[in-house]
Amino acid sequence: MKKSKELIQLKKPGYHRKSFAIMKKADGKWKVFKSALTERLNSRYHSGELSYDSALEEFQRVITDLYEHRDRERQSALNTNTRLMEEYFAYKYLRKSRKRRLAESTIPGALHDLRRAVISLGQLDLSVAPIDKMQEQVDQYFEDRETNTPHSKAVCRINALLRYSGRPNHDRLETLPETFDEVKNITKEEFDLICNELVGYDQSLAMIAYHSGLRIGEIFALQKNRIRRIQNGIVLNVDKQMYRDFSYGLPKRRKIRRAFAGEACLEALNHWLEVPEEKRISLRNRKFSEIIGDSCKKANTFHKISFKDLRHCYAINLLNRGATISQVAQNLGNSEQVCRKHYVGYVMTNDGIEMMAKVVGKN
Repeated sequence: MKKSKELIQLKKPGYHRKSFAIMKKADGKWKVFKSALTERLNSRYHSGELSYDSALEEFQRVITDLYEHRDRERQSALNTNTRLMEEYFAYKYLRKSRKRRLAESTIPGALHDLRRAVISLGQLDLSVAPIDKMQEQVDQYFEDRETNTPHSKAVCRINALLRYSGRPNHDRLETLPETFDEVKNITKEEFDLICNELVGYDQSLAMIAYHSGLRIGEIFALQKNRIRRIQNGIVLNVDKQMYRDFSYGLPKRRKIRRAFAGEACLEALNHWLEVPEEKRISLRNRKFSEIIGDSCKKANTFHKISFKDLRHCYAINLLNRGATISQVAQNLGNSEQVCRKHYVGYVMTNDGIEMMAKVVGKN
């Protein structure tokens, strides 16, 4: 569970301070915690009934009690939310009539997302907590993430639980404003420089990704019987991927597809296909994006790219050679909507160049 941002500190007498004070920090602000007990302890300290060491011990005990009380509240809310989540999950995903229509990977994926959504609420009881407090808590929980996707998934699951619990329709959380990830593209010359800094399997994986657009898990699941040579290229039947736990499942969004790869990666592909299963398992959880990033630094390229950016490079290279957005989407296993968001306007296609030439020619 993510650590709470609430802190508790004890200010001791000294300089101009005559009393002990307990400070609590929440939402970035420090506030003095006051209670009848702290007032009584300070009175006893000022009267001499408690020595400095005795008063210090008593105040530290108060702080311990505050932490324990907070943890009990959080656990109580978590238990309540977990019970509601489990009831909703059983109703939504485990009914026989529903389960038969779901893909095998949907049920564990949904359970994982629901659990993370519940954890993001911290000590807030989903059935009674104010929506603005829940929104603030969830926003803080996911604020350090690189993308908005985890936040959006959690909000979607929490809103489903809010509906299931019977809360009014206006009691809903909001997703963060959509952000557009920068699409990084490198030239063939830059890619060759990066490849020169890679060795062994890392180089083969980078070559395959750059020339085929496959995701890392899909490359790990490639087998010889799923590949066919054609004129000027290679056809890859992408029907599964290897997850980080070394199990196999359908490709992302369950889109089985055929992808085209350029002949430039044939040697790397043959090298990779000879890698036995045991070796692939030992390599699966390596941090390939960091490996590619380090190679960019060594090669002194203009862009520092990740492994995913090799997939973007493949898509942009296809567009530059005259492929349509629809064809690129089919090769990548994405929707046209996603591809348009990433790539339209990033490159000038052949049709666009011809149109601009006509416009300029008229003037």
